[in-house]
Amino acid sequence: MGGNRMKRFNIVFFIVAIVTLGGLLSACGVGKNSDSNTAASSSSEKTLDSYLQDVKDQGLTVDDQGEVEIADLSKQVKATSGVRFNGEGGAHAKLLKFDNDDLAQKASSFYASKQEQVHAEGNMLLVMDRSLQKDWFKKYQDAIFKQ
Repeated sequence: MGGNRMKRFNIVFFIVAIVTLGGLLSACGVGKNSDSNTAASSSSEKTLDSYLQDVKDQGLTVDDQGEVEIADLSKQVKATSGVRFNGEGGAHAKLLKFDNDDLAQKASSFYASKQEQVHAEGNMLLVMDRSLQKDWFKKYQDAIFKQ
């Protein structure tokens, strides 16, 4: 009889321990789905237009701003979105966003081979005419990527 009580006690103790451990892990966030974190970070992600607004706010020229037609880009440029604008002295420019850093780097190489000024950082790429002096290109680059 004493053996059965001991077995029951061990089983009850085991169940209580599991429930307690589960509660502790839940409180710590272990095993939680990260979709809520992902949604929060993507909703706070800046738009390309807001990057250009920051450029304007720093006193740099952003004229004739519009959306880049992704379908019209070269097949080597697999951007997901983009904005075009004219910078200082009417220099044509694009700010492109990609699904990942690797695609941005590949597009950067493509535009560099076409004699464009380029700067890729993360999944974004700034492309500007060579007609724009390098020190001006650096100002745009800093205004966009040093935020």
